[in-house]
Amino acid sequence: MKWYKVLLYVLMFIVCFPIIVVAFVFIAFIFPFASLAEAVQYRRSDYYKQFHIPYKSNVTYSPQYMFYKGVRQRDLSVQCVFHRNTSRSYFLYGGDLYIFPDFDFLSFGENGKCMIVRRGKYDEKDSSMEFDQWLQFRIALLDGGLTADFTVKVLLDCSLFDETFTVGRVLPESIVLTAGYLHAFDPRYQCVEPFVPRNARQLYEMLESVPDLGGKYSVDGDTLVWNFDGFTLYVYVDSECVLEFFACIGGKSYSTHWHPADSEIFTLLLELGKKGNAVVFRKPFADSLKLLYFGDKCGCKYSADKIKGRGRYITVE
Repeated sequence: MKWYKVLLYVLMFIVCFPIIVVAFVFIAFIFPFASLAEAVQYRRSDYYKQFHIPYKSNVTYSPQYMFYKGVRQRDLSVQCVFHRNTSRSYFLYGGDLYIFPDFDFLSFGENGKCMIVRRGKYDEKDSSMEFDQWLQFRIALLDGGLTADFTVKVLLDCSLFDETFTVGRVLPESIVLTAGYLHAFDPRYQCVEPFVPRNARQLYEMLESVPDLGGKYSVDGDTLVWNFDGFTLYVYVDSECVLEFFACIGGKSYSTHWHPADSEIFTLLLELGKKGNAVVFRKPFADSLKLLYFGDKCGCKYSADKIKGRGRYITVE
C-alpha cells in the first residue's frame, strides 16, 4: 500500500475516533435504560401475570407474547400452556394443538419440494434441518397423551418464508399461516399461502380481498397509490419493495420511506390501512417526516394532544 494512502487512513481514524468514542458511550448509556423500560412493560403484561416466565431481551416481540396479547384483546377461547422452555409451549384452539416455530426462516430445497428450517443469519449445515424432521422433534418434546388426542399444527408467520417461496406452492396441512401473531385466527389475516406480491397489480388484488380497508387505492403502472385523508402511500413492488409515506402538516408536505421485506409489505399495509386504526406522525426537523405509530388504537401510546403543532394523529376511515 502506498505511504500516502496509509497516512490518509490514519488521519481519517484520528478525525473519526472522537465520534466513535461518543457513539459507544451513548449506546452504553442508553441501552440499559431501554432494556429496563422493556422489562417494566413486560412485568405489567397479562402474559407475565399469567405464566410468570422470567424476562429476557426482546421477549415482547416473541410469537408467544404477541399471540397471547392478541388473544386477550379479542377474548378468544384459547387454552395456552406456555413455559420458560418455549419448545414445550403450546396452545389448544378449535380442537387442534398448536406450536410456534423456533427457527428464523423457512426455505425450499433445490428440488423445490422439501422445506428447510434455518436458524441464524447464515446458511450453516448444523443450523438447519428438514421441516418434517423438525416437526417430529418438536412433537416428541410434548406430552404423549396430548399428541395422541390432538392434531399438532404449527402457527407460522408469513414473514418467515424467504425468497425461495413462489406463489402457488402447496404447503403441508400441519402449517397454519397468519399475517402476524397478534392477529392470529382473525379471518382478515389468515391466508393459504404467504403474502408475497410480485407486482403492484397482484398487491392490488390481494388488498381487494380484505374487508374494512380505508382510503382509496389504485394501480399506476408499477406503483400502488393509496390515498387517505391526511396522508398518501406509494408502494413499489419489484426486485426491492419500497414504501413512501407523504403527509401534510401545517399546509406543507413531508415524506419518509423505508424498504420492507417483500414478505412484510402486505402485513404493513393492513396495519396502515385498516379502518379504525391509528396513524401518528410528526415533523422532527427540516423536511424529514417521522412515522411514530400505525396499528390498533389500543396499542398506541400517543394522543392528539401530545403531538399537536408538530404532527398529526389520524384515525383511518
